[in-house]
Amino acid sequence: YDAHKEIIDEGFITSFSNLPSVLSLKVLGMNLMLGDRPGQLLYLMLIAAVSGKEPFGYHLCSNLLHATNVALLFLLLKRLITTETAGLTKRDNRKVLMATAAVTLIFALHPLSAESVAEVSYSSSLLVTFFTLLALLAATFFHPEKKQAALLAGSLGTLYAFAAVTAKESGIAVALLLCLYWYLYRRQES
Repeated sequence: YDAHKEIIDEGFITSFSNLPSVLSLKVLGMNLMLGDRPGQLLYLMLIAAVSGKEPFGYHLCSNLLHATNVALLFLLLKRLITTETAGLTKRDNRKVLMATAAVTLIFALHPLSAESVAEVSYSSSLLVTFFTLLALLAATFFHPEKKQAALLAGSLGTLYAFAAVTAKESGIAVALLLCLYWYLYRRQES
């Protein structure tokens, strides 16, 4: 799972002359072995800048990103439980149950997608998860009555949602998840 052909043979991510193509989104029209996802290509180019063509750096970063995703998921659920379930009424218990079910589902499906951590070229799944969790975490900090904090949380959430889409096409689901979050927890707000 060292992606020898993608990293060494093709060499796109190991050449900094290709960085403008990634940043300007020109890669969207290119036919590359690693795909045309600018977020993923930028991530892999950053790893290549540090570790070169050696597979160890790519695998280390995949494992670290997976560990970060686990920590972000924990923080998100903890934040949901503490901020959205104060008092634990019957309605609040449903919210906790839904959050718990979501965690259970995520961890239940994890063994099905072990390639995301093991295979270098599947890092887009780790990245889209990372940015999705960040966008949802930012949404929990959005409070319309606090103008500056709301502007910051909204801006970061939007940035993370965009980054999720650049990492993988399924990042578009962030918008749906944010709508679901609003519907479940925030629809009473102005």
